[in-house]
Amino acid sequence: MRPVTIERGWSAQAEGSALISFGGTKVLCTASFTNGVPRWLTGKGKGWVTAE
Repeated sequence: MRPVTIERGWSAQAEGSALISFGGTKVLCTASFTNGVPRWLTGKGKGWVTAE
């Protein structure tokens, strides 16, 4: 099994980030926060998550 490493706080521009390495494979994950939800969710007590 390839060694796995997780380096937190990798990107200074995002509220949260991590660089995950599996041998020679690397994945950069970032998270950002914006106040509010889409209009159609306003007042429903629900959150909103998107991914690219």
